[in-house]
Amino acid sequence: MLKNKKYLAKIGICQINLNTGDIEGNSRKITEYIKRCQEENCDIVVFPELSITGPLAKDLFLNGDFLRDNISALKSIAQHCSNIVAIVGFANKVGDKTFNSAAVISNKKIVHVSNKICLQDYIFGEKKYFSNGDKLKKIRLGRVSVVVTFANDLINLPNATFDHADYVLALGALPFISGNQKNREKIFSLLSKTQKTNIVLTNLVGGFDGIIFDGASIACDETGKIVSRAKQFEENLSLVDFSSQNKIQHKIEKYEEIYKALCLGLKDYVTKNNFSKVALGLSGGIDSALVAAIAVDSLGKDNVKCFSLPSKYTSKISKIGAEKLAKNLGIDLIEIKINPIFESYLKALKFLFKGLKQNIAEENLQARIRGTLLMTISNKFGYLLLATGNKSESSAGYATLYGDTAGGLALIGDIPKTIVYKLAEYRNTISDVIPKLIIKRAPTAELKKNQKDQDTLPKYEILDKIISDYFQYKKSPSEIIKSGIPKSIVNSSIKMFHSSQFKRAQCPPVIKIFDYTFGLDLQLPITNKYIPS
Repeated sequence: MLKNKKYLAKIGICQINLNTGDIEGNSRKITEYIKRCQEENCDIVVFPELSITGPLAKDLFLNGDFLRDNISALKSIAQHCSNIVAIVGFANKVGDKTFNSAAVISNKKIVHVSNKICLQDYIFGEKKYFSNGDKLKKIRLGRVSVVVTFANDLINLPNATFDHADYVLALGALPFISGNQKNREKIFSLLSKTQKTNIVLTNLVGGFDGIIFDGASIACDETGKIVSRAKQFEENLSLVDFSSQNKIQHKIEKYEEIYKALCLGLKDYVTKNNFSKVALGLSGGIDSALVAAIAVDSLGKDNVKCFSLPSKYTSKISKIGAEKLAKNLGIDLIEIKINPIFESYLKALKFLFKGLKQNIAEENLQARIRGTLLMTISNKFGYLLLATGNKSESSAGYATLYGDTAGGLALIGDIPKTIVYKLAEYRNTISDVIPKLIIKRAPTAELKKNQKDQDTLPKYEILDKIISDYFQYKKSPSEIIKSGIPKSIVNSSIKMFHSSQFKRAQCPPVIKIFDYTFGLDLQLPITNKYIPS
């Protein structure tokens, strides 16, 4: 049991990566970490929210067998809790209600259950599945008093009191949003200081259907000082004794943080969905170059298959850039010329297109041929195909449906073009893999002669600002125009966005990085006549 001296409990913060729905595997991992903490003579071990079921289980929480299995697993875990107190997240069925709960296990018995009060709709949709808990409650474990709660309750109940508890132990499943860690730490630090109590946050780590949980679990003492910070984007066991110096990981800078989030998101999406290798088309452009680099860094070069699919419009610089990139990454680049296939399509359609000039249909046909070839290769060899489009292109509908949008995951689909360049530059600070000629060249789809993205779109710096202002900061078109961007560009950009919603609705999932992700945070009707101006 716990030591009798106040404030001397040794706490194990188990920042673990789970598999949603893998009750057996998650329980095995929880048990292993309990054993490790027992060997380290911990008094308390704290796991993340819903650690038995895994997060974002959605309608599995409506499945009676699923709920029963998770409760059975909790009871089995309890049998491993000798001489230690374990705080474990699970889904708790009580009568006709289900709660997002935390079990307090001591001496192989469940001695207390805390239910989450502030449910998260957001990307979790918790109000569909769970009932609200009642109130925070202090409990005694030996001579130490604790409040067992959830990170979201602490964030949304700023005036909550903890009845002078020695420790507040918070289970977390706080998703990663670029730049949010600083604000998160500020909230918990201020709360521990104002309430004069020690707060421990155990946050989840891992990728789940494109949602990233970054870990970065922390402990704050009663003065508000952060005395422990776990690594971001990695499993981590932190041992916290508030009477001694604990390990504090340094924060990482913005573009390293985003890059590592994408690496974790890709690795977990691939492995948790039972793939081992990925494929993508290397065009010689910046987007596919960044995707290839992330894939190699997260999966290893032997698990990344790249294809060059040149047409008669593909420039020499594109070919050179793709070849140099592949060489720098240590991967093979397989070439399949699409022109013979393209000509065969045109021949088949000649009778129908007679008398009509070539236009965007023939341009997009090239992209669809590439998409078909890559999907067929994916299908044949069991690769996960990575779409390489970015958020800026998606916002303007500057993509070919069933062409370059084809794939099982749009890895950088939440990354604006301006940030794509920043991430490429960051990656080259580690080792110089993305050729300068790729970074410096003007963006082009190369679907017709001398084509450039800016023939159709505003400069990406301007487009990204419009989209950010309009969606993230909720500015009206008139407010954006007042910032100095011409009215015609603002209105045309917003019109392009609304008119291309039908494309985004059919695109692959993305790795969520920012707080205005299309399809997750931002949901719009496909059939819609309202376009602000």
